[in-house]
This record gives sequence, C-alpha cells and structure tokens, in this order.
Amino acid sequence: MKKELEETLVEQMSNLIHEEWVQWSKAVAKTVETEKGMEFSGLPFGLAVKIIRWQKYWVDYSQLPEHVKELDRVWARKILKQLESSGHVLFYQYSDRYCEEHDVQDCELCFSPKPLFAIESD
Repeated sequence: MKKELEETLVEQMSNLIHEEWVQWSKAVAKTVETEKGMEFSGLPFGLAVKIIRWQKYWVDYSQLPEHVKELDRVWARKILKQLESSGHVLFYQYSDRYCEEHDVQDCELCFSPKPLFAIESD
C-alpha cells in the first residue's frame, strides 16, 4: 500500500510541476516576445524553435506523452526524496465521512486524519 501511495503522490506532484512549468514557459515566451518587440518569427532561430517546441506541451498533464510525463516525475521524485530525508513526510488516512457543518467530505476541521505511515529517513 505504501508504494501505491507514493506513486499517487508522485503523479500529483508531477501534475503541479507541469502546471508551474507551463506558467513559467509562457511567461518567458511572452517576455522575450515583448522585449524583442516582435512575433516569434522575428526571434533568433534557436530561441524561436525552443518556444515553438514548448508550445506543444502547453496542455494539461494528462494529455502529455508518457516520455514527457516522466520528465516531471523525475523532479517529483527528487522533491519526495528530499522530503523523505527530512523525515517529515506523513501519509494520512481520511475517513469517508461527510461534514454537514462545513459542507465537505473529510473535513479536516471536524475529523482528524489518522497517520497511516511515515516515510523515515535511512
């Protein structure tokens, strides 16, 4: 079960890493275009090619080819490894209870999560 949770966490982190990259790369592309005062076609060849290549990955993580997802997973695993080495990664098991007061499932204010296991450093 621990392995499944780790894989889920890696996928969730990879999704966030990809979202951050999309925002960053779009900002870089826009800044370069604005600073140069021209469209992509007027950029130096190498930079224009790079930005054009980036554009095809400006999609939701779920739509990426597996080899590109794996690039995000590499970074997610690096982050998880760093967290593991600090001894601060806990996985929690939440109940399936619905909180009527706050109108949410598994309300953290009303239902305390139970630690399922901790990843301890070696």
